[in-house]
Amino acid sequence: RTVLATSTIRERAEEIKTLCGFGAYMEFVLCGDMFRESKPNPEIYLRCLELLKLPGENCLVVEDSPYGIEAAVRAGIPVAVRRERRFPVDQRGADWYIDSLAELPGLLMGSPK
Repeated sequence: RTVLATSTIRERAEEIKTLCGFGAYMEFVLCGDMFRESKPNPEIYLRCLELLKLPGENCLVVEDSPYGIEAAVRAGIPVAVRRERRFPVDQRGADWYIDSLAELPGLLMGSPK
């Protein structure tokens, strides 16, 4: 099951879905303009869990920003972060560090950190 929970506005989220190439697989999209506060407030991730009817430990968030990492951790969801190599950004706090989304199946199948 796949969802998009982004701090960006809806119009940009639709562009992201198309660019990623897996928008057709997403059950739903939650956008920043649907909430009073943005990440690091965990509200967007908590709403995802509510809609999915799943506990956080049964999910995985893929993030790239410090605020997103913090929001996922505060929501009780394990986090994989795509390493940022173009410019320095604090990505501490993630459970896993990946270089490509192609690494996600291994994480989902229980590969070690």
